[in-house]
Amino acid sequence: MSDQEPQAGETVQPQSFDKDPNEDLSASVKTLNRRPPQEEATLGKLLEAIKSNPRYEYAADAFYWRAPIRGALIFGVINLCYFLFTYGEYSPVTMASYTFLASSILCFAFVQVNNFSNKPHPFISRFADSDFGTVEEDIVAGHVRSIIKVAEVSRLLIRDALYWTDPFYSLKFLGLAILKAIAGSYLSIYSLIYFPLVILFIVPRLYQEQQTAIDGVLVKVNTIIQEKGKPVFEKISLLKPKQD
Repeated sequence: MSDQEPQAGETVQPQSFDKDPNEDLSASVKTLNRRPPQEEATLGKLLEAIKSNPRYEYAADAFYWRAPIRGALIFGVINLCYFLFTYGEYSPVTMASYTFLASSILCFAFVQVNNFSNKPHPFISRFADSDFGTVEEDIVAGHVRSIIKVAEVSRLLIRDALYWTDPFYSLKFLGLAILKAIAGSYLSIYSLIYFPLVILFIVPRLYQEQQTAIDGVLVKVNTIIQEKGKPVFEKISLLKPKQD
């Protein structure tokens, strides 16, 4: 029987395996690394990925000015930070430190005023049954999933631009890269962050109110570019999409 122990003086032959024991592990790893068929990436899917964020509606209310107080407060803080970073020679570290220092002093003064007035602690009594400041696992997981979706769609958009299967699409990315390079040579890092944030408070609401007119202009511009550029691109064999 195979379970019997070898007798004294008997030579034990090593067991032979018809199958490499690492083969199953290798197959499993390949299965995990195998990506599903990639879908076509579009700007619409990028917008869908952004909207999948659990806090999108909260932020959209500010950007679309559906919550005027919240929007004005955030917009004011953005402008104040930009002014302090640019002209006040503050850094993000010093700004965060001074903000915490000012908040700490105000909280201390508020607590002492309540103590002298024989009133309960203003913050403990107010936030005793509130989840203010807590980290919710579902919310964090939603943020992570949204970031992954945005990163994946962005990767596919950049990939399609580098493949040059569509010259017009690739040239749009090329032009955008040139504009960014020019802007980066003249603007500081704070300005490169500030101006897109300001645009977020202007363009979405403007597009919402003038969507028909703006879409019409964009369609006309895109049509003109394709009509004027297509004959030129067709003469350049390097830019022609490969026909399978």
